[in-house]
Amino acid sequence: MSVAEVRFESQAVARAFARYAGTLGALGGESRARLLALMAEKLRAVDHRDLPDENTRALEAARVVAAFGGVAPGRSVLAPPAGAGFDPSRVLPLCDLAALSVTDCMPLANGRRPATLAELNDAFYLLAAAIDAEPRANVLARLGTTHKAELVRRVEDALAGTSFPKGEGGRLGAAAAMQLRSSAATVLVEICDSLLPPKGAAERRLLRSSLDKAASLARAESFAPLRAAMVFGLYRLQGRLPAELCDLTRALVREVAPVRPAYDEWLKDGKVGVEMVIDDDFGTIDKVRAALSAQHFVETDHDPPTFERTVGSGAKAASIEIKVWSNQKDLFEAMDAGETETDVIWFFGHSERGRAVLESLVHPPKASGKDKLAVLATCFGKEDVWNVQQAFPEAQVAASFRSVFDHEVTQAMGVFWDAIGKRRSWASISKALGGPEKGNWLTPADALLRHRLMDRDGDGRADIFDRLFDVSLTKSRESRWGAFTPRAPRAPPHRLAHQKGVAIAAWLNRGPAGTNDVTRHLNEDSRVTAAGFFAGAPGDRPVRFAAMVLADGRPGFALQVNDHFAHMPEEAMRAVAAYELNSYLSRYVPQYPLRDDPLRAGVNGLMVAAFSLDSDSFTHDASVWASLLCYYGLPEEISAAELLLAAKKFYAPELHNSAGGEPAIAEYLANLRARAPGVLARLEEAMTGAAAAQTPAAVGLPVRLYESPVAVVEHGGDPGNTYCEHVFFLAQEAAHAADSAVVTNRQGEKLVGFLHVPRDVYTGSTRPFVPRERYAGIVEVVGAGLSGYVREVEARVPSGPVRVLLSGFGPFADTPPVVSNATGDFVSHPENVDRAMRRAFGANLQSPKGREVKLANGLAPPARLLEYDVVLASGLRSVQILCLPLATDDTALDPASPTSLTGALARFRAHAVLSMGSRAVFGNTFIVEHHADADHLDLTLPPESDAEVEDGVSLADNYSLARAILGALGR
Repeated sequence: MSVAEVRFESQAVARAFARYAGTLGALGGESRARLLALMAEKLRAVDHRDLPDENTRALEAARVVAAFGGVAPGRSVLAPPAGAGFDPSRVLPLCDLAALSVTDCMPLANGRRPATLAELNDAFYLLAAAIDAEPRANVLARLGTTHKAELVRRVEDALAGTSFPKGEGGRLGAAAAMQLRSSAATVLVEICDSLLPPKGAAERRLLRSSLDKAASLARAESFAPLRAAMVFGLYRLQGRLPAELCDLTRALVREVAPVRPAYDEWLKDGKVGVEMVIDDDFGTIDKVRAALSAQHFVETDHDPPTFERTVGSGAKAASIEIKVWSNQKDLFEAMDAGETETDVIWFFGHSERGRAVLESLVHPPKASGKDKLAVLATCFGKEDVWNVQQAFPEAQVAASFRSVFDHEVTQAMGVFWDAIGKRRSWASISKALGGPEKGNWLTPADALLRHRLMDRDGDGRADIFDRLFDVSLTKSRESRWGAFTPRAPRAPPHRLAHQKGVAIAAWLNRGPAGTNDVTRHLNEDSRVTAAGFFAGAPGDRPVRFAAMVLADGRPGFALQVNDHFAHMPEEAMRAVAAYELNSYLSRYVPQYPLRDDPLRAGVNGLMVAAFSLDSDSFTHDASVWASLLCYYGLPEEISAAELLLAAKKFYAPELHNSAGGEPAIAEYLANLRARAPGVLARLEEAMTGAAAAQTPAAVGLPVRLYESPVAVVEHGGDPGNTYCEHVFFLAQEAAHAADSAVVTNRQGEKLVGFLHVPRDVYTGSTRPFVPRERYAGIVEVVGAGLSGYVREVEARVPSGPVRVLLSGFGPFADTPPVVSNATGDFVSHPENVDRAMRRAFGANLQSPKGREVKLANGLAPPARLLEYDVVLASGLRSVQILCLPLATDDTALDPASPTSLTGALARFRAHAVLSMGSRAVFGNTFIVEHHADADHLDLTLPPESDAEVEDGVSLADNYSLARAILGALGR
């Protein structure tokens, strides 16, 4: 079966499942069982690796329904939501599971009860995955209390191994058993969440019972990362639990989380052993000797330098022995449980200069780190917390939060020695240090912040987002060869793992914020959090950012990785993420200092990326830098070394601004202007063009224009230097002609817009489809555009028909080919335009079906002219839509031809133009373009020579369609 056929089958299966799910309750038990079995068989046959993400998620949802929807004969499977009919056009994406009312929660697999514990494990995993995928709504909220109690009982039976007798599928392997425990914890917490606040005695009893079971599961868990995930799941409920149950979760935290250092274990021999490793640069023996001498330590040995002191008094008296080592590459050897002399490992040095932390983790000892403490007193030591805890999951780790100075390390030492003498908790220690915000230290007491930095299961999402600890992820294989070349993902985005996902986000605080003066204030308090993978496409950038609200209510930024770049190695992804964060801030954040200067903003991004490569612990800087320049279309002569030299010239140790700032940018540009003005001109052209195409926020427009279950509308960047951009360019030029009828909006923009429509499963095939289902998204978006444009025209053309030209393209050869172009087919069939007009004007549309008007002025088929009667603010008006399918060749551009866009525009005398073209990306995201230039466009050349034209005129950005869509939505 071809990829196109697989995609078609997958959507057909999902659609059929959605259509029948609402009526299964009316079927007899045997018929229902047969239907469930048939659908389950179809679902199993689908290869998810070949599906776009939205279909994969729909099928995962269908599997959840199949697993949890079946019941014994004579009982219903699904009931429609209260007060609403079941909508068969929705393909059951995971976010719609909360809208279903499941009337029985006995897990089933493949249309029957599970025959093995493994099948029951799969069913619970699917439900936990659905919970994890929908953070905005409780998936189990519509279950009744009786059904929730039954689900709790099934969870308990499965965990106890009583679901199946031994020898009859009642055993699981270690990994599967861990996944069952993890899934069970997620389900139990979701049940607790659904009961808050409890209503009545039965819900209170069930809440207490579920909470007790989740707490017991966490206490008994032996795998430290999973135990921490379970505890944090319950921690999320803390603020909403009844007062009498808050003590239970607090007690659990005290039992399984590091509330205080392991004093009891440390002091079994009456002494706390500390190994302090210095890098002989930032950390030196003279600094340590002076600091410890001032804190009343006595030097008792010189090989290695050893210092001793007694702290505390009476029963709390304790001896501290500190041994100081220089440039050790195995500083974590003492993590071994058999090494009892060392309790604390303290690294004091530059974050990367000595590379001691990372190099010591290349081949770490196989140990859990139980009862050990690591203190990372480096600049931005928090970036290595994730690495250390991956190697030693039960170790306690404290670290500096931002750039750290000698006096801060000395102060931290004093606080820590005092804490040992008084047996202080981590909360008390954190308070004495000022915490990560007022002070500069991250301790185990800073739970929420740590969960933003940690990714315990490696799925690329910070634990703050993650409700399910997933044992069965598909790990991406890093590859330096072709790092910037997109590859088809090995699994759906929510099933991918990347070992450095959160480390990337954490690292950004050192480059773009902590050591770059331009962006420091926008991210100095760790506002970047990794949010996993997104379903990208080969043409999408490797990473993207979006605004978010952090757990403490402050604004932040979510980082996602394109699943087509899951193979990109750490050093390349960190450099790209640093560059892209700067680009995102410059486009969308008003506080960014260089918002109106795309050249300097771009240079700042490059300076940060160069700093990223220079300061990491890898040795592939040159190849990564060359690939980065090539990928972003920047001059290959741009030197990372020269950028770093400019930054170094203005480096001030007390500011730790080694990643540059505005003076460094000015220095670099002055040198480049004097040395290579041609390179500077090309750099400025590249930077200015990119900025001009991606600054909707600069004109007051939101990043996302529209969002619904079937369509998301966002801004474009470059329409592509092919027929799509060419017709957009020529239509605008024609609209500005003196004799043009095209209307200008209040912002001085001609009502000429271009909409890029996403590919779907029919684009590459000749398979039949149902237009109402295929074009649901186009109807919404085009309807909004028509509504906005018609109302703009009405305000400026007081009488006569409102005339709009609506165009789309036909098939064309591409990779993969566009066999069925949704845009051309849409405008070729009046019933599609009828639906868009109904969507645009609702009850104000007086003629639900357009009247076909005879073509005139040289217009000819395949164009069609439809006329509608619409009640507008000025009264009843005629709205004429000229539907124009365009050939995907040069005839679409020929102004002398009545079948071209400009030829039809002149003959029709349109007041507004809305053109459409096909994207290369699957999904439901529509792109509104606003930039158009004449690159690769020369109508005097034959078609085969078109690509030889490199330069052309750029038009001013035109946001008229974006504004029209927003206006139609009342925003």
